[in-house]
Amino acid sequence: MTTPEELRRATENTLYGLTADESLKFRILQKAARQPEPHTRRSLRLVPVLCTVLAAFLVVVIALNTLQPVPSAGPGEMNVFAAGKSETAEKTLFPAGFDTDGVISVKLNDSATVTDPVQCAALVSVLLDSSGEAADSGAHADGNLIITSSDGSELTFGTDDPYLIGKDGRRWYCPGFFSEIAGMAD
Repeated sequence: MTTPEELRRATENTLYGLTADESLKFRILQKAARQPEPHTRRSLRLVPVLCTVLAAFLVVVIALNTLQPVPSAGPGEMNVFAAGKSETAEKTLFPAGFDTDGVISVKLNDSATVTDPVQCAALVSVLLDSSGEAADSGAHADGNLIITSSDGSELTFGTDDPYLIGKDGRRWYCPGFFSEIAGMAD
């Protein structure tokens, strides 16, 4: 079928002589004359989809609000996290588990012994804050330092001012400690 004139012949062949009465023709013409009705089903399907998306969004927001954020370091400061493998060597001259808050005695070279809790705390603070591991300086122990904690544990270091030398051979540069303890012994 290539032209509208052939339409009548094609429909007669297809419908095998079926004919429409006047009422059917009238209904067909009426339907053709009407404006197409908007599809309400499409909008009805859209409402549950939007509600589902909104509910999923609310669940995500609630879940994110329950996560504990990293506390802020303060204005102008940045949180820093170490990445990679951590070193096993301690960066302090006090071994893990040594009670630095309970130091009751600091004795240097059998002569200067400090037992005052405030002075002991000050010496420990100096050792914690201003001592650093040093490369092999050629220092050799000509004296010793004994730090005693309230639980009975003792730390012993060799001394060669301004260095402390641990039993493991590590050397610590601590000039502030030696000047501080010399001032306390006087």
